Amino acid sequence: MAKSVYDLFAILAPVSLPQGLSQMVLARIEKEQIRRVKISLFVFGLIGILSLVSLVAISIYFVQTLVQSGFSDYLSLIISDSQLMLGLWQIMALSLTESLPIISLILALILALVFVWSTAKAIVNAKSILLVV
Repeated sequence: MAKSVYDLFAILAPVSLPQGLSQMVLARIEKEQIRRVKISLFVFGLIGILSLVSLVAISIYFVQTLVQSGFSDYLSLIISDSQLMLGLWQIMALSLTESLPIISLILALILALVFVWSTAKAIVNAKSILLVV
């Protein structure tokens, strides 16, 4: 009986590999990598397109809520009467903050970040596909 694993492997006859097996394995690995990159390019591209469409829609909604909230009225008052702004800057800042549509602004910023992120990932994947092919 063998005393160690090394003795067992020493007893076994060496196995001969078929001609070109390593090239076939490497080609299959490369093919799988290209397939994964193409799938991720498709997914990130789709996310980018959807986030861009959503960003346009939420931007329209943001502008509508900005007009309805009276934010532009406060802003024009600040621009036209700077003495009032200097005297009552705390009240004016609070009024501006209250009239700002925060939810739609946050959604627009999130969608803009998702668009930039997914576009960057899609560009990286497209570059890797072009380098491989």
